[in-house]
Amino acid sequence: MGKEKRTVKLKSKAKKTRHINNLAEFYRHKVRDIMDRRFWDLPIVSRDDDIIHVIAILRSQYHVWIVNNLKDREVCGVITEHDILNLLAPRGSTSHLFSLSDVNRWKGRTTSTIGGLMCSRVVTAEPGDTIQSVLLKMKKYSIRRLPVTKNRKLVGEVTLHTLLNKYYDIISQE
Repeated sequence: MGKEKRTVKLKSKAKKTRHINNLAEFYRHKVRDIMDRRFWDLPIVSRDDDIIHVIAILRSQYHVWIVNNLKDREVCGVITEHDILNLLAPRGSTSHLFSLSDVNRWKGRTTSTIGGLMCSRVVTAEPGDTIQSVLLKMKKYSIRRLPVTKNRKLVGEVTLHTLLNKYYDIISQE
């Protein structure tokens, strides 16, 4: 009976060690290994594009990357579903969760330009960044997606969903 309990404890320890090893392996992966490179499929619009185009994209996406122009693809902002919620919500419905800059940004709440709607403080990742550094950025800034840039040019994106899929691939190989 004593041997059976010991065996169970060893199996439990082995499982925990395997999980830690898998997590350490996951952290070491580079963004370039998992990022979505399908540029034609990324939600991107030019800064001078129409808001109607952004809203059309947000009907099937959670965000839209804003670039200066589609040729150089320099990321200058992002618009998320949450930004549209702030635009559409009735006046006087500002949340206590917003920072002062968010409240000021939405005071007028009428904008016809992407520049007036987008968040221009975009947190980015680079292809050589580790998954660990990306996860720390996501947690620190409470975001679920980052554009991947090389020399400020959009080359892909990494999302929490992508990271979950990669981690699942690693742990399911046991």
